[in-house]
Amino acid sequence: MKQLAPSFVVVLFAITAPLLSQAVDLPEPAIPGLRYYYPPANVEPRVIETDVCIYGGTCAGVVAAVQADRMGQRVVLLEFGKHLGGLSSGGLSHTDGGDAVVCGGIAREFYNQIGQSSFRPSDAEAAFEKLLEPTNVVVR
Repeated sequence: MKQLAPSFVVVLFAITAPLLSQAVDLPEPAIPGLRYYYPPANVEPRVIETDVCIYGGTCAGVVAAVQADRMGQRVVLLEFGKHLGGLSSGGLSHTDGGDAVVCGGIAREFYNQIGQSSFRPSDAEAAFEKLLEPTNVVVR
């Protein structure tokens, strides 16, 4: 069987994806054309006073929030989704870190909690939550 060129597959997907999305009966969102994996919470807008506001509960966002808290800052970590940890808690569960000396600081704390370089996404999320436990970081 002849293998298809990657560019052909991309073009084919780009053409068929909009057609397939029209064939699936999805409820119409409040803002036409906007789609979510799950409905966003209806939260009343409010003012939050803080020293540091971090948008995104990814690995980097959690680590930045922990470090800012350790430096005595008031920190708010905003996460649009339902889970902390970004790709690590979303399924990218193998780390190719190589030599242990390249991993230090809060990243090393994370891997010490996990205890291995390959892990379940739920283990990663639990480790990020544990990193945040002793802090005063507000997660929204």
